[in-house]
Amino acid sequence: MFDDVFGEVSFRAGWYTEDYIKFCDNQYKIYVRAKSYRKTDLITDDQRTSYASYKDNQLAINNEIENMLASYKNKDFLDSLKPTGLTFERNGGYALLFDDDNDLDNGIAVVLSPNREVMTQDDYL
Repeated sequence: MFDDVFGEVSFRAGWYTEDYIKFCDNQYKIYVRAKSYRKTDLITDDQRTSYASYKDNQLAINNEIENMLASYKNKDFLDSLKPTGLTFERNGGYALLFDDDNDLDNGIAVVLSPNREVMTQDDYL
């Protein structure tokens, strides 16, 4: 299916596409997920608005993410992280998810909306 904001998406327990993100001067391929419970639940306007806003402000947001993560533990902590996905809730809230080499079971979620906070993926998901 084609969406005006997300582009070409496929359904796998949510609407998925791929994108690229720059994190700590490296480029990563990530998945972008618009949460949906059924294929008949299309991408919401709130999800579109949030993704468009993220894309429009991506450089500033990514710098803020790096600062949030460095404050969460320390600057060296960034070396253990790899961004894997950007997930959008039905209400437009969203978070960037990371694999953490130091905690393979949990990973890290940087919630960007509605509040800005860092937590484990287990706590977010």
